[in-house]
Amino acid sequence: MPWVETGDFERLVESELKADLDRCEQIRGAAVKRFWLTLGIGLAVAVAALALLWGSVGPGPALVAATVCLVITLIAALNPLEKGRSAIKQPIAEALARRHGLTWSAKPADPPGFVEAARLLFGHWTTRRLNDLWSGEIDGRPFAVYEAYLSQKSGKSSVTLFQGHLWRLQAGTPRRGTTVVVPDKGAFNFFKPRGDMKRISFDDAAFERVFETYSTDRAEAEAALTAEVRAELTSIRQDAGKTWLYLGGDHVVAGISGGDRFEPGSMFKATPGVDRARTMWNELDGAVGFAGRLSAAFPAR
Repeated sequence: MPWVETGDFERLVESELKADLDRCEQIRGAAVKRFWLTLGIGLAVAVAALALLWGSVGPGPALVAATVCLVITLIAALNPLEKGRSAIKQPIAEALARRHGLTWSAKPADPPGFVEAARLLFGHWTTRRLNDLWSGEIDGRPFAVYEAYLSQKSGKSSVTLFQGHLWRLQAGTPRRGTTVVVPDKGAFNFFKPRGDMKRISFDDAAFERVFETYSTDRAEAEAALTAEVRAELTSIRQDAGKTWLYLGGDHVVAGISGGDRFEPGSMFKATPGVDRARTMWNELDGAVGFAGRLSAAFPAR
């Protein structure tokens, strides 16, 4: 499908989004006003509680009570901001999806291939968040892109395993084995993603400098990771940041670390609605463009 044509964005705004974008600043202003009002009331309650309890029950309990008041206040104050952000974002996301024959889900369940790929690429998580699933077809093949946050809690500490975006492309004929390409871990490269996998090295200094490869099927891995594909992965790593790849079953899954995408921008900054929509348009265009690169590197089997 043609992804972006001259004037596409402007036509989308005029035909579907103009009324929603004209309301963005009104929604944002009301949400920010409620944020500051709630925060002010909560601070006043916390100070009053601190003053009343300081002399009667002592400094320790008074500080605890004031801290609890502040935490509750902050949670309550952020709520209207999130509702305002959602009210601005949803019509833009839905219009972008309709325009390009995609579907969009704000809080998706497990997309195809997610669990299998993520366990091998990132390890065992205890907390996970998936957001903004866009799915459709590219080159006649089902694909999806979504935001993922995975972390592992140990005692009182938490370690982020992955924060970024995952792309899934249908491979076609299922593979016999499983292959993963992960960022080079230096001295810790001896940790295998799974017991039955073996390390595979290539006569490719640029690739080996930033990646390590493991597979249950050496011949299949070498056939998939051609010199051209390795050069493409190395280029993506240099341009976009840490990169992961999973080839297994009917799935091609790629991950790139990074921050939020597909968001309408700061709620504390007055920004024209059309600019908020264009930011989301450009980010989705880039995400689908990457799916095209993935499809070219790993054609249907």
